Amino acid sequence: MLYRNHLHIALHLDRWAKAESERTDTDARCKAGYVQALKDMAAFLRQTYYLPQGPD
Repeated sequence: MLYRNHLHIALHLDRWAKAESERTDTDARCKAGYVQALKDMAAFLRQTYYLPQGPD
């Protein structure tokens, strides 16, 4: 059940990253780092890094 929650959060982070990448009112380098951080967090959630037992 917790993993399903993590997948839901990862989906939200993917959508957030897409929206941030389309912004034009921020510095490009700062935006790129922020978008990458959101994508990395989503990937780590999908890879079970934040489950109590850790990754397989």
